[in-house]
Amino acid sequence: DGVMNNVDQCPNTPSSESADADGCSDSQRDDDNDGVLNGVDACPNTPSGESVDGAGCSQSQLDEDTDGVANNVDQCPNTPSGESVDGAGCSQSQLDDDSDGVANDVDQCPNTPAGDEVDATGCTVQPPLANVVLTVDLNRRGTTAQLRWTGAESSRVRVLRNGEPINRTRNDGAWNDKGYTPGDSYEVCEDDLSVCSNPASP
Repeated sequence: DGVMNNVDQCPNTPSSESADADGCSDSQRDDDNDGVLNGVDACPNTPSGESVDGAGCSQSQLDEDTDGVANNVDQCPNTPSGESVDGAGCSQSQLDDDSDGVANDVDQCPNTPAGDEVDATGCTVQPPLANVVLTVDLNRRGTTAQLRWTGAESSRVRVLRNGEPINRTRNDGAWNDKGYTPGDSYEVCEDDLSVCSNPASP
């Protein structure tokens, strides 16, 4: 290589490669000091102090899921191919913003309230209606709503008008509302409001 053995820091330089004054060719140097020679270093310019693999690449130089975000800052490894990601390397299929257990990309009900049970689409599972069945008629003058229900189990029930509780009464299957105005809708609920009837209007 043109450099005498006594000063040649890189013996056995390949005959086809040019050497510097120290007798080292480019393939024999380790310019980024990562312990991997330039000739086999797949990731030159490794930042100082970072550990590398056998190819000379640190995590900041790799992007194993090819999402454009380096491994060392990628909070969502293994992003499916072709999916767009945010600055943290996460695609919508890897995020669950409302923490309901259903990924954003299939969540049909974002912003689910914390603690709600959800179905496979990410929507709150509505409790089944009880066996409380309500019918509402008007008296002959049309001024009083006559509520009749069956199926409630508690000793007292709550009567709701337009979604607001208006009375707590005995569970005897009947109650009249003299405060009725046209358009009002009623429900009869178990005393603890855990289960309500179907909404009904005269």
